[in-house]
Amino acid sequence: LYLPMVLDFMGIESSSGPHSFWTADRDESKNIRITMRGISFRDHLDQKIFATPIRLPEEIVNFLSRKGYKILGLSLSSDSTPY
Repeated sequence: LYLPMVLDFMGIESSSGPHSFWTADRDESKNIRITMRGISFRDHLDQKIFATPIRLPEEIVNFLSRKGYKILGLSLSSDSTPY
C-alpha cells in the first residue's frame, strides 16, 4: 500500500502496522485488546482515521467509532507493498 508514502508526501503524520485498541478503560489484566493491521492518521479537521485493508465487522466499526475513529477501507492490489 502506498498510503503511508502519500501521507508523508503531504506532511501528514501517520502510524503504520499493527494497532492495538483496549475495549475498556480498566486494568489490562481485566481487559480485552483488539489488534488490527492498518494506518492511523488525522485528517485536516483533526478527525482520527483508521485505514485498513481488513473487512471489519460492523461491531468493530462501531467500537472504533466510539473511540473517535472514522474507517477508511483500503484494497490491496497484486503489486502493493506491505506496510
